[in-house]
Amino acid sequence: DADSGEAGDWLAVFAQAEHDAGPAGGADRLRDGTTSADGPPVDEAEASGAARAFPTRTRPPEGEAKLLDFADKDDIIAPPARLPPRVRETSRDEIADEDRGGITEATKPYWIELIGSFLFFLDGGSFVTFIIIILVNLWTVPLSFAGLFGLVGLLLISGYLCTFYMTVILETASGEDELPNVWISSVLDDVILSGLRFVGTWIVVLLPAVLFALIEYVNLGTVHWTVVTLMAVVGLFFWPVVILGVAIGGSFHGLWPLRIMRTAAAAPLAYLAMCAVLLIAAGLNAMPHMQFYQDAAKSLAGTTGQSLFWLMMVVNSAISAYSTIVAMRVIGLYYRHYKHKFPWVAE
Repeated sequence: DADSGEAGDWLAVFAQAEHDAGPAGGADRLRDGTTSADGPPVDEAEASGAARAFPTRTRPPEGEAKLLDFADKDDIIAPPARLPPRVRETSRDEIADEDRGGITEATKPYWIELIGSFLFFLDGGSFVTFIIIILVNLWTVPLSFAGLFGLVGLLLISGYLCTFYMTVILETASGEDELPNVWISSVLDDVILSGLRFVGTWIVVLLPAVLFALIEYVNLGTVHWTVVTLMAVVGLFFWPVVILGVAIGGSFHGLWPLRIMRTAAAAPLAYLAMCAVLLIAAGLNAMPHMQFYQDAAKSLAGTTGQSLFWLMMVVNSAISAYSTIVAMRVIGLYYRHYKHKFPWVAE
């Protein structure tokens, strides 16, 4: 407090002297009291008189000089800016890419990139990441036989994979074609909460169908499964928009039904094409559970006379990782190409 008071007094004196002083001269040009800065030698008596006449023109002490320098930093003394919501509605018809932090404009047509999503592994960095995700998937096999410890491990691995897949959406939406490298800095935020958000996207879209079935059963004692199935299909149709908003915005805030429908209707043909790719990916993901696939695996094992358990586990993990990555990429591409038509922004 004492230092602040002295600095304030010094500033007041300095300001008054600046106001009272005329153009620089006399002691302003003195260096050692006997020699001017850019002129001939000055008489010693004149120099001392000038110094007495302008005592405040001397250099301030080092500490006070630093204080003045600090006070000039507008970005330090200004109050911190309030961050906007991660997802907010906008009435603007178009938002430039430069107004969206970290977002770059698409350089290829949507349809070319949509087809190219099936060949993401041709990139060297993406291929390495793809192999790593397959290996992470493989850990679920031994953990499924490890009891309670295995259950905890399965939950952690599932949370990590959810984080990775949503990061694929985010990075693809921002213009990045290479698969991301996801590092965990917080188990709570990056694994547990991220996994819950991923699961929550499915709950959000299927909740109306589930509630309808429960209400019908409680009140009528029966359930019209045709209606429930139709409601579930409609909910799943809008699932890409929900997970897109969660992956980019980081939460469910702002994902109201009308906004979700307007996002899907922003580019109807492109959205339908994306849904078609998602159906293909879902079919690939379900293939290891189909009867023809299991029969083919048994036939191959019988022909070779070898146990192909681990080989099939590797193949199954590769199919799961591949199909999910393709699905996440095409969702991110929808944002990359048609974000300017969306009724919301999320940067």
